[in-house]
Amino acid sequence: MKLLSKKIFFIIFLSFAFQLYGQNKLYVEYDVRIYDSTIGILIADKTSSFYEEGLTTNKNKESMGKNMFSSGDFTHSIVYQNIKKPEINYIQTEYNDEDYFIKDSISTMKWELSSSEKTIEIQGYKCNEAKLNFRGSTYVAYYTNQIPTTFGPWKFKGLPGLILKVESQENPTIYWRATKIIYPYTTDKKLSVDLNKFKLSLKDYIKYEDSEDDAQSRALAAKSYGAIYVQIPDDMRREKSRERKYEWETW
Repeated sequence: MKLLSKKIFFIIFLSFAFQLYGQNKLYVEYDVRIYDSTIGILIADKTSSFYEEGLTTNKNKESMGKNMFSSGDFTHSIVYQNIKKPEINYIQTEYNDEDYFIKDSISTMKWELSSSEKTIEIQGYKCNEAKLNFRGSTYVAYYTNQIPTTFGPWKFKGLPGLILKVESQENPTIYWRATKIIYPYTTDKKLSVDLNKFKLSLKDYIKYEDSEDDAQSRALAAKSYGAIYVQIPDDMRREKSRERKYEWETW
């Protein structure tokens, strides 16, 4: 009878331990530079992630709420990912004071793992190097297999470990660098979203954004006496952006 009681207690203990483990997630804070310096926050588990970018230092860092931040050309956005649909990013972003729910279908990120044994240390974690050509830009990333997740900042994913640092080779002022890591991290936040909201394709969103930029340039030229509006060439439109050329563009 005592032996049976011990077995029951052990089973209950294991069940409780697994439940606690399942609640543990990962929290990473990144120093981000795109157009302006800002903060990025990643909360992830083994299968899904939320990444919010465009946070100010005095903002609630686990907000994941309504987009309220805009600085210059930088847009506040949230990227949702799930390994069950690795070819899709779900992006909630703000433009012209409106929220847009974008479904971004991308091909698998084809990382090239470094053959070198050289490693670097980031926030106490040993990291290996990898390279990626993505939408007209070359990125060098550093990931650690000491934390079992495939996610990273922004849209980056697909490496055998947490991505802690990413830098653009074409534009050194574009980067993501982990400044704080909490693992394991316990939170009540559910890493799930209503996918029915995401009905706008990235292609349609980019076309809209480009047309808005052109309209604003025309309006500015019209207000400036003697100014002539010149349309931005396609190959220069996103010259300093992190996504310089999309799959559907032919220039």
